[in-house]
Amino acid sequence: MDFVKVAADFKKLSRHANISESFLTNTSNDGILTTNDGKNKRRFFMEAVAVMDILGGAKVLGKKILNRLDMVELGSAGIPKKALLNLAKYLGISTGRMTELLPISERTLQRYAPGEHFDRVVSEQILRIAEVAARGTAVFGDKVKFIKWLESENKALGGKTPVSLLVSSFGVEMVLDELGRIEHGVFS
Repeated sequence: MDFVKVAADFKKLSRHANISESFLTNTSNDGILTTNDGKNKRRFFMEAVAVMDILGGAKVLGKKILNRLDMVELGSAGIPKKALLNLAKYLGISTGRMTELLPISERTLQRYAPGEHFDRVVSEQILRIAEVAARGTAVFGDKVKFIKWLESENKALGGKTPVSLLVSSFGVEMVLDELGRIEHGVFS
């Protein structure tokens, strides 16, 4: 992915999304957007695009995800079953295992048609898990390494596997926090 082109596209799109172009001043080669105020680097755009790709792209989702507001809107509109299947495939886990992470039974999932949309609660959990997948892949720089970490017991997470914590928003936050620590070289 050409991050400089993506950043330029973002600047064009930001005019339509009511985001000030002056908000952004620099785009590094790894796609990290830096703010004018010199605070933390902003990854929201690149992560949103990665989430969209993991779920199957705009064609599957019915819209592009360019920022967190788009994720809120998509969560409210509902995620189609096909996007969940793409997420399960990306993570290398069965749909049965995915239902253990979601507030939906395996049997109910089986009754959904590929284009049928889940309710807000299920959709938001799918988006959060996709967000973890995007962030984890970025942090480890490799999907295989990330998935191995996701399935390994972690002392910082109470000896649990990160994937087992993805059943709740609190667990998702714990996993994202741990990924942040790994990204910044703080191992606990």
